Amino acid sequence: MSDRFYLHITPEYSRSIVPGKNYKYYNKPFGMLDFMQNVLKYPTEESKKHDDTIILLLDPDQMIVRPFTNDFSNSTEVWRPSKSKLPKRTKVEHGSPFAQQYGFGMQWKTKVNATYVANGPTRVENMDVDEARGHYVLGPPYIATARDMYKITEKWTEFCPRVHDQYPHLLAEMFAYCFAAAHLNLPHRVAQSFMVSDPGAGGEGWKLVGQMKKDVCTPPPDILPHVLHYCQRYMLGKWFMNKYRLRKDFISCEAPLLKEPPPDINSKFDYQITPEGERREFKMKTGPDRQAFMLCNVIPRLNQAAAYYKENHCNGNGFLNKTYTFHSTDDGLENDME
Repeated sequence: MSDRFYLHITPEYSRSIVPGKNYKYYNKPFGMLDFMQNVLKYPTEESKKHDDTIILLLDPDQMIVRPFTNDFSNSTEVWRPSKSKLPKRTKVEHGSPFAQQYGFGMQWKTKVNATYVANGPTRVENMDVDEARGHYVLGPPYIATARDMYKITEKWTEFCPRVHDQYPHLLAEMFAYCFAAAHLNLPHRVAQSFMVSDPGAGGEGWKLVGQMKKDVCTPPPDILPHVLHYCQRYMLGKWFMNKYRLRKDFISCEAPLLKEPPPDINSKFDYQITPEGERREFKMKTGPDRQAFMLCNVIPRLNQAAAYYKENHCNGNGFLNKTYTFHSTDDGLENDME
């Protein structure tokens, strides 16, 4: 592991922000604020040396598979189409943050009362649809200068409890980030190709996966999306992956590693079988290739993380066999299409 790697452990914020309420996603904005205040020392004189630093903020279920840059002038990124009259910037700098498009549309604005969230007047109230849709329908990965990220994070933490008051659901903290950026007039350049997550969704980097043809399990590195966001169920044949079903002791000395799919899995199956035995047919022609891409690229990386732990913490006794599957038996994992 690189000697530049640094781990900062924040307090746990799920229950401490609003008495009597438990919202585990408070940990993202308040954990970010804790990092910026206690490591980068914002907002003191000492923090100014970090102002130009580029901050990349991910969710914990996201993996970087292609490096990011702060200058996308000559990149192959796919950008969200926008009718906004604001300039289409290509470099992360002060006043020019970037992020990934998400599929929640204008809900960040329509599901809450803007005056209540801002605790007073806010430019969000009268923001036109083109600006709101073109620059603030977004989520992680977020990229910004440290100076801008601190501004956003201050408001993100201020607004998040009030957004959660009015929208007490999973995406409240994401809506609060969008609201904070819009309130501060920090329009983001929104990419579609930073991430892939949902094989059935638009607005993600699936165009890049489509360029791989049948090589989705051995993809060319120059056309990979930057991030794999493994927050869905991935299935092809009996091959299956879901983070919520991963055994809790997966990263341990005793647990086996995941069985890895063959590189031609997308040519072997054109259907799905759930761990409960239900067979499902694909409604999209792209289904097998997209599912295979996620299975082939997420599973080995989870194994790499678990193997690293075993090699460094198990005194040579870590179990490294790749035998773990989500089905009760392995029958049918290697079968050709029926």
